[in-house]
Amino acid sequence: MWIIRSGDMRNVPVTKAVSICMRLPLNFQGAYSWPHVLSTLTRHVGGFDLANQFAEWCFDYGTDEYPYFVYNSEKFPSEEEQISYIRAYLDQLAREGAILSTSVEDEIEVILQDIELFTMAAHLFWSLFCWKMSFRSSLDFAYAEYARTRLNVFSDIKKKYLNRAMHNGDSASDH
Repeated sequence: MWIIRSGDMRNVPVTKAVSICMRLPLNFQGAYSWPHVLSTLTRHVGGFDLANQFAEWCFDYGTDEYPYFVYNSEKFPSEEEQISYIRAYLDQLAREGAILSTSVEDEIEVILQDIELFTMAAHLFWSLFCWKMSFRSSLDFAYAEYARTRLNVFSDIKKKYLNRAMHNGDSASDH
């Protein structure tokens, strides 16, 4: 993805930094603790946040009727809208010095390729979280229905992704 500009991992591509961290033992006691390593990476890896934001465009929470939300997949942003949003996001990171400004345009395509995978991750995350909340929360919200909706959307996206990967001869690990 883009270049990290803080900590000891300065100027290391995020994908390489994540790969390095995935190989570190759970009891890693190097220069920094796991929380420091992960917080350094998560401040700079925006693919999940962007995909989650795009997924949220499909939900309308402004209804007073059960299940208190409406899902419309047609509201997922077009590629043009995604590019505009990603560019604004990366430009802001560049202004803050979190990434190199010269990498913005190059990173848009990389992030676009990751959006589908991170969108699946966002739907899966929220389905699990809301399933748990359906047993714990006293709020008047249809958590179980929301979890089911998110899980169904995850499943639909996953099927399309895997079918396309099989058709194109790609493997899911290549993306």
